[in-house]
Amino acid sequence: MQALGAEVIAVPLGDGADIIRRLGAEPPMLFPVITDGAADIATTYRLLSRGLGPAAAAPALHAEFLVDRQGYVRARWLPGSPGPGWDTMQTLVDQLLLLDKEAPAGPAPDVHVH
Repeated sequence: MQALGAEVIAVPLGDGADIIRRLGAEPPMLFPVITDGAADIATTYRLLSRGLGPAAAAPALHAEFLVDRQGYVRARWLPGSPGPGWDTMQTLVDQLLLLDKEAPAGPAPDVHVH
């Protein structure tokens, strides 16, 4: 994934203060795990992690997002969703290749605000 310019970042759903200790030393983490502000980040992404249909009532316990180089959420995967998912690495690679072909939407904002 690094060869495609992608990076995995993990955000715990709750307070990330002791997440590294809770994860343990084995297996080693091969990607960054957010600790500062994790609860606020998780709260924000929970808004985007609801399923469709009857599953929409509650946010998923696990969700993955594809964020472009300008910080825009471009895709989402919820484990167990119908259709091809990122549990198949080729599906994720195909999405990264498509995203890489797109020209930036315009200049990135100077400040990230909501």
